[in-house]
Amino acid sequence: MKYTPAGPLNVDLTARVLRSQQILVSVAICALAFTGFADAERLVVDTTADIVDDDGKLSLREAVANAKASDEIIFHPSLAGQTIELNSASGGTLVLTEPLSITDANDPGVRITANGAFRLFTIDAQGGEVSMSGVQLTDGGSTDKGGALYVNSGDILTLDNTHVTANSAGDGGGLYNDGGTVNITGCTFADNVAKGASGSGGAIFNGPMAKTSIRNTQIVGNRANRAGGG
Repeated sequence: MKYTPAGPLNVDLTARVLRSQQILVSVAICALAFTGFADAERLVVDTTADIVDDDGKLSLREAVANAKASDEIIFHPSLAGQTIELNSASGGTLVLTEPLSITDANDPGVRITANGAFRLFTIDAQGGEVSMSGVQLTDGGSTDKGGALYVNSGDILTLDNTHVTANSAGDGGGLYNDGGTVNITGCTFADNVAKGASGSGGAIFNGPMAKTSIRNTQIVGNRANRAGGG
């Protein structure tokens, strides 16, 4: 009977097992990467009503409440040029706690207002990035900081083709950057007011450690009681 050494066979089997394990690991990594992309959703706002209700429509407030990290909130074409009036009864200021985007590709874009009653948006995304494009932010009001927008420390806000107009606050009539990073491109900041007794930053107030970059943007007609009217 012919004797065949076991060594080379064992080595070959070991190599095959290692290759199989490598393939499984690669497949698992690809699956995780795909899952990350698949998890992102596009939420289509199709009503101007500021409600949270099981009516088959999706309001902006419902979209914000349901959004997960990396989701995109967009607006149905039927809302082009329409106004979304936020109200205190439904919750007041919209607080963005996830990194996400709010995009309006319609022309003109939707107008978001609080009729001077409270700030429109607070960015509190735990160090993540929120982006807004194509929307009109108008007539937000705060006795404290940021009439339309308040950016928390460490957060990132990117504004593109966004109109921030006729908002008011104690400081930062349009936007208050409280230690975050704000990137502004192709926007308009107009007729915002820092109305506090020593109010500063009619258009934008940059707090300590804040970074704000502004490109190709109109800043006109803003006012402040103390400094930085714009």
